[in-house]
Amino acid sequence: MSVFVEQVLREILIDDSEVAALISTRVYPHRVPQGQSLPAVVYTMEETEPLATLTGRGGVTANFELICLDDGYGDAKDLAEKVRDALAHYSGTVTPTGSDPMTVNRVLHLGSDDVELQPLDGSGIPPKAVSVRVKLYYAA
Repeated sequence: MSVFVEQVLREILIDDSEVAALISTRVYPHRVPQGQSLPAVVYTMEETEPLATLTGRGGVTANFELICLDDGYGDAKDLAEKVRDALAHYSGTVTPTGSDPMTVNRVLHLGSDDVELQPLDGSGIPPKAVSVRVKLYYAA
C-alpha cells in the first residue's frame, strides 16, 4: 500500500518515547477532533517540492507546520521542544502501519513561534500553542 509523507511525520512523532509520553497518539491533520484531550499536535503540510539533480529526480521536500497544544504555556513549550528534538536531523526508513516504507533523508528545523488562539465560541480560555516548522527531505 502506498505511503504518504504525512503518515511518516506522524509515525516519527508517535515512535519517539518522549513525545509519546506526552501525547500518546494524539497527532492530527489540521485540527484536534472534537472530544479529544490535550496535549496534542496538529500538523499542516504547507507545500511539497521535487528536488532535481544532474542525474534526474532527487527526491522531494515537504514543509510542515506543527502546532503543539496544551492547557498551559510552559507545557505547550515543553511539548514543542520534544517535537523539535524528535524531528530535527532525523533520518531513516519509516514504515507506518499498513503502508509501504519511506526513506527520510533528513529533517531540518526551520523555526518555532508562539501562536495565539481564540476560543471559537467566545467563552473559556483557549489552549496554549507553540508552532514548530520543519522541512522533511524524502525519497519518492
